[in-house]
Amino acid sequence: MINLVHKLLGFWLPKRRSSGNRRAAGAEKQSAGPVGNSIPAPKPAAHRPSGRMIEQVEGRVMFSASTPALPRPDHVVVVVLEDHSYQQILGANPYPSSLAWIVQPPRYNTDPYLRSLASQSAVLTNMTATAHANQSDYQALFSGLAPQAKPDKPLIQNRAPNIASEAIANGLTFGGYSESLPYTGWSRGDKGDYKQGHNPWVDLKNVPTADNLPFTKFPKNHLAALPTISYVVPNEQHNMHSNTVYASDQWMAANMQRYAAWTRKHNSLLIVTWDESHVSSNNIPTFFYGPMVRPGQYAEPASHYNLLSTVEQMFGLQPTNQAAAAAPITDVFNTETPVGG
Repeated sequence: MINLVHKLLGFWLPKRRSSGNRRAAGAEKQSAGPVGNSIPAPKPAAHRPSGRMIEQVEGRVMFSASTPALPRPDHVVVVVLEDHSYQQILGANPYPSSLAWIVQPPRYNTDPYLRSLASQSAVLTNMTATAHANQSDYQALFSGLAPQAKPDKPLIQNRAPNIASEAIANGLTFGGYSESLPYTGWSRGDKGDYKQGHNPWVDLKNVPTADNLPFTKFPKNHLAALPTISYVVPNEQHNMHSNTVYASDQWMAANMQRYAAWTRKHNSLLIVTWDESHVSSNNIPTFFYGPMVRPGQYAEPASHYNLLSTVEQMFGLQPTNQAAAAAPITDVFNTETPVGG
């Protein structure tokens, strides 16, 4: 019975899978966006293009050939979660069947904090992951590398330019924070709930080992000490890979809520995205939260490469690898020059 229910529901039970190629299963439609309001809303935008409502973004130019101005935050934190689609995380009705109540109490399949945060954010409703392999997706987010033929093998282009190497070369700082990493610089593979396949910087020899950090080094009580650019990867129990959506949601509330609130008075940005989903479209949730963000839903197509290009260009960095051909995401931000203006 449980096996049958599991097949019907797909994402309601924690998933176990290998770190190699994974096939997407089942298509789904996007639905209405996030709900909730437990955190304060950002201040109203100082400038919004005349006649353009935030909720009506389908007709906007998201990627402009002239690349409108991007904000330059003091700090950016990118959190990467696992294996869920937009519908599953931010959809209006993520429960496909009342059978979910039989498998688990409803709260274990809900995400109140993430929905609340997203309700104050710029939400990409048509964001697509790169592939169905850890190495391909995480490298797309970090270095912009195209998927290699055998993504379950060691990274071939292990000195490829990436957001960390470019930031450091330009006098900025980087920190990659992995929950349950045994110690700073660890590169000896999986250890407990830490999975090296979810840590893209460890495979690149031009990223200092001192920047490969356990999450215990994340300065939650002294956020001004954060690097310019940080990536945060929760462990298998907290990234939606091997435990419930609710467990990940509560981890985010406990560990990212303070930073999210801090961004609003410190010109900083939080980005939450996913590596992939298990639907045929590979559609994933992604949202931006911070004082420079125009909250709303944005339906233009976007990818991991567009996201990487956006963060790199915020700091005047040369977009790396496939990100060089991916335009930055611009219309989610308040800028002096309006998009398309």
